[in-house]
Amino acid sequence: MNKCIKYMFILILVLVLILFVFKGKTKAPKITLSGKGFAYTNDSPFYKDEYENIDGITRYWWSGNKFDYRRPAGGADINELKNYNAFFLGPDQKILYLTFDEGSYQTYVNDIVDVLNRNGVKGTFFLCRNFIEVNKDLVKRIVESGHSIGNHTFHHLSMPNLANKENFKKFLEEIKEVEKVYKNITNKEIDKILRPPRGEWSFRMLQMLKDLNYKTYFYSANYNDFSGLLTKEKALNEMLKRYHNGAIYLIHPSNKGNYEALESFIIQMKKQGYTFGLVKDIN
Repeated sequence: MNKCIKYMFILILVLVLILFVFKGKTKAPKITLSGKGFAYTNDSPFYKDEYENIDGITRYWWSGNKFDYRRPAGGADINELKNYNAFFLGPDQKILYLTFDEGSYQTYVNDIVDVLNRNGVKGTFFLCRNFIEVNKDLVKRIVESGHSIGNHTFHHLSMPNLANKENFKKFLEEIKEVEKVYKNITNKEIDKILRPPRGEWSFRMLQMLKDLNYKTYFYSANYNDFSGLLTKEKALNEMLKRYHNGAIYLIHPSNKGNYEALESFIIQMKKQGYTFGLVKDIN
């Protein structure tokens, strides 16, 4: 009998020790709320089933600019987009917004910054992760000059195709990797503004970005500037025939014609009473 009691006591003691060690090595998951759509477990957002009820069809942004200097229609109703913190026009005032999308390495971004600084104009640069990482000094210069840098994703993928439960981890990676590299270089948080690659979007994508505290910016003035054959004269003509109050210009810095035409465009617009702003100030 004494032996049984002794063995039971030893067994209980061992069990207590095991529970004590296990408790010391495990922590309950940290759960907080951020925004209105994501919950966080160990500081990582997870997908909510409610997103399945939001339209996830991939759409392609377009601008109805008719070269008549009037504010055009776009790929969605301007007021509906505001519900998702998404915009394609600024206020109906004589303000223009220059935005530059870049992810390649053959670029005139540095020259464009020269032009903007020389003319006292601020611009917005939507940059991919690898461009930021490779061009650390240029990124610092852009920020120090008072321009804005926005998120153009990690790999320039179709974000609406990732805006679902199966691909949510990749969706987050495309955004968070840009934030991380930017902060490592500048020691600052990136402006929470995003331009979706290829002009591809969905309402579900917009809501998910909104819940990550991002604002999405499309454009109301763009043209075919992908060709390396675009001359300064052609680029300037395309810019001048598309201006309107609150215009958000999409310009690709990889094209030399855009860079060469930019200063003449700025000078002419100033003569007509236009000023230039940053899209992050559009609400």
